[in-house]
Amino acid sequence: QNIEVRTYQTALDVTGNFSPESAFQCRFSLPYVLAHGFLQGSVRLSAFEDAQRHSKETRELMKIITLESDEELTAKFPNQRAAKVKITLKDGQSFEHFSPCRKGDPEAPLTDEDLDHKFFELVDGVLSQDQARVLRDQIWNLDNLNISELNL
Repeated sequence: QNIEVRTYQTALDVTGNFSPESAFQCRFSLPYVLAHGFLQGSVRLSAFEDAQRHSKETRELMKIITLESDEELTAKFPNQRAAKVKITLKDGQSFEHFSPCRKGDPEAPLTDEDLDHKFFELVDGVLSQDQARVLRDQIWNLDNLNISELNL
């Protein structure tokens, strides 16, 4: 069983760290982010807290990940930031996916719901839920507000 990622060379140069330790290093480790996301279903801020960074399950999954430079995808960088992922199961069955861009890139923008989730996650612990909702609503309505009308 293995997980193979083929992508552009710069991505591997920047994120090819298989032994990240600090939260900063984990943020820029494709094997860590991929393994964590695979196990948890997403990668949120909590992925970089001590308990998650040292998860034995995540570290074990990282061992079956391989990263390879893809000549075609490298040639298209920086105009395209694409990746191919192939997952091979123990029984030999495999699944492949090609992503021509990253979620959040101009070609695949975040949905309003995605932006709301991200906003609430980032303000958690800084604003109360009520304050966060008021600010979120104001932000979504900025075109119709004067800056003096913004308040919490």
